Amino acid sequence: MDIPDAYKEKLAGVYHDFLYGQQFNTVIKEKNGKFYVESPFFEFFRGDKSNELLYTKKGYFKIVDYPNLLKFNLDQENKTVSLYRDEISVQIDLIDNKIQ
Repeated sequence: MDIPDAYKEKLAGVYHDFLYGQQFNTVIKEKNGKFYVESPFFEFFRGDKSNELLYTKKGYFKIVDYPNLLKFNLDQENKTVSLYRDEISVQIDLIDNKIQ
């Protein structure tokens, strides 16, 4: 399913890690019309730092080979991402600047 234009305009960026809560950058970028999430964890565990970000429906996203669903709230001044797995969810602030 294609990512809606409203998300395409706002998703790309460099963020403090929101996948594993570590002190490194997580990057969302567009390549060849698709979005990818880059993380040092992906590179360590899979040998490839990029995993495709897929839009499922109703604002939810899935990263290939990552167990949680994600829902981005990009309309506020304070951007957030919510991670969902089974009956558990957590909301994390998206800090869109590089860790120094």
